[in-house]
Order: sequence, then structure tokens, then C-alpha cells
Amino acid sequence: MTVLRVLVIVVVVAVLGTIPAAGFSLDVHEAILKDALGDGNTMSAEALTWVTGSFFGGGNRGSDRHQMSPERHFDGARNPTEICDRWKKGLDTFLKKAVELAAPKGVEKRELEDRKEALEAFGEATHALADFYSHTNWVELHELSHNATPLAMPEAPIFDQRCDPGAFSSRLHSGYFSVSHGASGCPSAGPPAGYPSCHSQLAKDEGTSGHGKDKVSGNVTYHEAAVALSIRSTRHAWKVLHDRIVAKYLTDATDGECVFTKLAWGGDRSCHRKWRAEGKVTTHGEYVAPGGRVLHDLPLNVTISFHSQAVEYPGPRAAPVYADVRGTTRQKGIFCLTFIPKKGPTSKRCDPYHSDTIGSDDARVKVTPNSDPIELDWRVAFPGKALKCKGPVIVRIDPNAPAKQPFLECPGPFPGLTPTRLTYSGSFKASPE
Repeated sequence: MTVLRVLVIVVVVAVLGTIPAAGFSLDVHEAILKDALGDGNTMSAEALTWVTGSFFGGGNRGSDRHQMSPERHFDGARNPTEICDRWKKGLDTFLKKAVELAAPKGVEKRELEDRKEALEAFGEATHALADFYSHTNWVELHELSHNATPLAMPEAPIFDQRCDPGAFSSRLHSGYFSVSHGASGCPSAGPPAGYPSCHSQLAKDEGTSGHGKDKVSGNVTYHEAAVALSIRSTRHAWKVLHDRIVAKYLTDATDGECVFTKLAWGGDRSCHRKWRAEGKVTTHGEYVAPGGRVLHDLPLNVTISFHSQAVEYPGPRAAPVYADVRGTTRQKGIFCLTFIPKKGPTSKRCDPYHSDTIGSDDARVKVTPNSDPIELDWRVAFPGKALKCKGPVIVRIDPNAPAKQPFLECPGPFPGLTPTRLTYSGSFKASPE
């Protein structure tokens, strides 16, 4: 029991009666978080710092400042119904708060409502989760069937949208503790009527003292079993938060996977899924022809509508993944052919050009926390013929950074003519639809 806890007891003993008992030390809570989430591929170091929090702030560590809140520590629950009451007021409430604070904001959805507070709320959920395994008899109820593998005990069913007391053993409970009985927290004759156990009989907070140092089997202590369960359940909780965020925010216009990526990694990527890019592009070709040269020029006004696929970001240490982008392309301009003979006058002909179908619908974008250009599998349009160019046309879906298109090389559009040059240049300005 910490010095702070003793001071708190002295102050409130005559007023509050039954209060929560101390749980895992803050160092143990932090170690659980690092093991569960600190692999460098789950969230950024900044995000993990906010999840961990501080005693005088929020996050996991901040929960120990609320020693009089049994829902934060799963304390004093006499049966599964009271366990579910702690779940509803604590763990589930913190997860819901994290989802709400992760709401995307702005037309382009480049920011969240409050990323730091969302991660701190998740940290509060992880504290309650670890204390569930430390303070209840979940480990004791499963030790007989897992004596051979105590570190592989099943997780508790506490991640659904509701807590069902019927999903637990009727014997599930946490221990009684009241400062009115001194440092032990329990009457010398045992827990009061209705409470199956004293806190000290179940607490697995320390690995070197109390019940926590007792052996489940072999060399595995109850403390180690509770920590192992807490690590696995914390990873599970992060996946549950992912699923809840995606379910809430994924729409035709919003990329819910992007919202979760932004929570974990930050970044300036837009989470808006529907974009419209408008620009002017020019195609110029030069060809060797019998008796002279042929030039073609095709200035175009181009409108491209994009709709991106929602794809989960696997983290910076995983192989890159790409999201498909689908859309339509409209092109309108004037197509001009010029023949420059070796002898005689030059001739030129221009015709209106319009196409709603030629131009690739297929594109992809690398899934990252930051803005990345869309890679289009572009098809340059000529009357009666579509050409597959070597190299992508890059259109950046970012209204703050219109990108100039690179030089492309394509096969000649006219049979019997030898191309000497074909260039494709232009720029786009993108905006959310």
C-alpha cells in the first residue's frame, strides 16, 4: 500500500467507510501497456505516452488518483451483477468516451475532436481492465482447468456492447476492503455478510508479497498470471476500440480506418473519401511521316471524381498496403493535327474532343498516416484509340498541394508513324465533394 493511500485512508476513514483497495502499482500498469502496445507498430510513442498518462493528469496512471471510484478498479463487487455495474460505469464508459473524442472534424477531416483526451480515456479503460484480473477471482476460477498452462487462461467476456452477468460464473466477485477495519481492510473474523472474500485474499497486485506471490502452478505466480491476462486483454481492448471507431465513423464520405489511424499515429492525411480534382492538361506529340512531320496537340479541361477504399493501416514496420481509388474522368478540349511537309505549305485541322469514358477509373493510394499522392493508371485519349503510357500520372489529393504531372512516354497513336516525342503535362487542384 502506497504512502499516498495511507494518507487518503487517514482523511476519509471516518466519513466514507468502504473504499477501493490499492491495485497494481503504477510501474506494473506501465509495464503492461509497454508489453501490449509498445512494439512501435501499434501506435506512436506520443500516443503511448498519452495512454499511459500521469498521476496528476489523465490516462492509465491518472486512475489511481480516483481511489474512491470502485468502477475504475473493479473493487467491492459481490457477484457478477455488481461486476457488470463496475464495467458499465468504468471500462465501457471510458471506451465510449474514447470513441466520441476521436470524431473527425472539419470538411477535410484532417483532425480529431481531441486526440489526446481520446487516448487518455482509453488509458483509463486499460487501468480498469488490468485491475479486473488483479482484484477479482477470475484467475482463481480458471486455475484448475489451466494448471498446466496458467499463462494461457481465457480472457473475460467484457468487450461486448453490454455486460451479461449470465456470461460469468455465479461465483465471480472482487474483494471487500474498508478502512474502518484498519490496514487489513477486513474484519478479523473474515468479510462481512454478503462478501465472499476480503481484498487481501484475492489481490494479485504484487509479485513478491501477499496472494500475488502464491503459485498457480509450477513457478508461475498469481501475479504473473494476472499480468499475462492483462497484457493480452489490453491488446484486445485496442482492437475493440478500432472496431468501435470504424463502425461509428465509416460512411460513404468518411474513412473510419483513417480516423483510427489518425488516433494511433496522428498525421495530416485527410479522412474524407470523396474528392473532385480539376485541372488543365496538354498532350503534344511529334512523329516522322512520309514526306514530312506530323504534330498533334490536345489541350484538355479534365475533371476527375475519386472515391477511396477504406483500408486498415498495418503500421510502419509492416509491409505497405494500398487502397483502391475508383471514380470517373471527364475530358473536353480541341484535338489538332498539323502536317509539316518537306516541301509545300503546312496544313492544320482541329476538331472538338470530348470523352467521359476514356481515362482510367483505376488508381491506388498508399495507406499511411500522412497525405500521399494517388497513383493513376492513366490512359491518354485520342480519337478512336486509347494509349497505355509508361509511368503513372500523379494526382495529389490535397487541395493545399496541387502537383504538376510528370513527363510520360507512350506508343504512337497513328499506325505507320514513328513517334519522336510525346509529352503530357498539367496540374490539378483537388477539393472534397
